[in-house]
Amino acid sequence: MREPKMTNIDPARAGDAANVYLGRQPIIDRNGSLVGYELLYRSSSRNAALVADDTEATSHVIATMLGEFGMGTVLGADIGYINVNRDILFSDLLSVLPPRLFVLEILESVELDEALLARCKELRSLGFRLAFDDVSINSVEALAYLQHVDVAKIDFFRCSKTDLPKVLAMVKRAGCIALAEKVETLEAYNLARSLGFDLFQGYFFSRPEVLSSRRLLTDRVPLLNLLGLLGRDAGVQQIESEIKRIPKLIVQLLRFANSGAYSLARPVTSLREATLAVGIRQISRWTQLLLYANSDDNPIRTDPLIQMIGMRARFMELTTEFLYPGEDDFADQAFMTGVFSMAESMFGSANIDVMRELRIPPVIAAAIGPERQGKLGALLACAEAVERSEAEGIEAACERMPGMEPEDAGRISLAALRWITQYSLSV
Repeated sequence: MREPKMTNIDPARAGDAANVYLGRQPIIDRNGSLVGYELLYRSSSRNAALVADDTEATSHVIATMLGEFGMGTVLGADIGYINVNRDILFSDLLSVLPPRLFVLEILESVELDEALLARCKELRSLGFRLAFDDVSINSVEALAYLQHVDVAKIDFFRCSKTDLPKVLAMVKRAGCIALAEKVETLEAYNLARSLGFDLFQGYFFSRPEVLSSRRLLTDRVPLLNLLGLLGRDAGVQQIESEIKRIPKLIVQLLRFANSGAYSLARPVTSLREATLAVGIRQISRWTQLLLYANSDDNPIRTDPLIQMIGMRARFMELTTEFLYPGEDDFADQAFMTGVFSMAESMFGSANIDVMRELRIPPVIAAAIGPERQGKLGALLACAEAVERSEAEGIEAACERMPGMEPEDAGRISLAALRWITQYSLSV
């Protein structure tokens, strides 16, 4: 048995690594609402040696990313899941984290001895929630000590369909929340849900077969009509008339116009005032994002797809402003490219008609094609690599964009994250 010891970790050393990209893999509940993120960080291939082990990697997460950019920016109103090894569990670095905002994922490589279990009890008494990571039928120790944690993350890749119900039953008997991780297909999600899992983790919601379930519905038609008007530089009165057909957008406009984003002398109470205060460009942004919203009334901040699409589009817009300052029209095209990069999955065979109706330029259609053509295609490829925290993909995309370096991608991605977080909390 290892003796317990508190580890002193130097935050300055933890923050030395450059070119680290923020990845947030969403965690959703049974209603499809976003409830948290696993925070994932990758250093560039040129700097991989600077984050040499789990201790330094997690230290970098806590000391640099969360400390420098703020937990509110990274998490919004949600919960963060962070991987921890034995050294981190016994580290005083955890004292900088608000316990209510984090779930500590105990890596499967951690030895579960008496000292560690005692530390788990102490951390839970402080308000932290704990999770066992990568649980499978072969996780003998983890399954034996489920009473010491709050969440069991069950690995869908490592558990057969036969073993899944057995593992789930043990988790439920221990009173733990069952989280299905590495769920990458609609089939896997449906299986996990039917078995009774509580939470689900993965990018499966952005897969084509999942997006097809959000195909063009009746309530999307006013949005498409509004986008058509915005693209034709219609007058404010005509735009206002179309907005009146979209109650969700009206509520958002009024909320945002009266938020701290605008320093207005008095409250905004009319749609006309809200339209003028927020501006046509911002309305266009919201309308594009709402195309991906669920048809129910869940808040936008809990819709994982909108969070991802919004961050992608804003990343592309900000990158354009960085590389091509003053080219506002091209920045608008970049944002639209990000939004409509999943249009084919969203609208299916109607995609061509939608593109034509919205007068989307051929250059955008080429960018979202499989070859990711042109400047917009390079921007999209970079945004997708950032989402996946793929250092090599980011570097390859940057090579297609003179003046863009991997560290710029990391900085811009965090600015995009701030934007989508502010947007989500404002509406």
